[in-house]
Amino acid sequence: MNLSDKGKEFLKHHEGYRERVYADGAGYATIGYGHKLGKSETFTLIDKDKADLLFNRDASVAESVVNTLVKVKLTQNQFDALVSFVFNLGGNAFYKSTLLKKLNNKEFDKAANEFLRWNKIKVNGVYEVSKGISSRRDAEKQLFLGT
Repeated sequence: MNLSDKGKEFLKHHEGYRERVYADGAGYATIGYGHKLGKSETFTLIDKDKADLLFNRDASVAESVVNTLVKVKLTQNQFDALVSFVFNLGGNAFYKSTLLKKLNNKEFDKAANEFLRWNKIKVNGVYEVSKGISSRRDAEKQLFLGT
């Protein structure tokens, strides 16, 4: 499956666009639509065209993770919500998650509730609930449920 246009807009909205490098909530150097800078990347300023290219590349990685790890048939909304989740948290977190286990056991409602558990960021080595991440997880849950 591929991220829908609606899913791309959803994801871009929740990531937001920044033309300059900033430290995200967890302290990672980030630019554009939530693109974490790699060790060899030296961006300080980015235009929307380049941000779109990075976004598409990053979203493609998240799509691949979802397509590889999910073993059940998904609706487009479910897929879009999962890609947003993986885009934000990374494939390793998804691979280890109870969300994935419940999803692959066809426990869709229970899987949807798992989104809400991923609402923390690490601040000075300690996980803290983030209002912004909590809001995003609720939106992902709602998208997953098609509501």
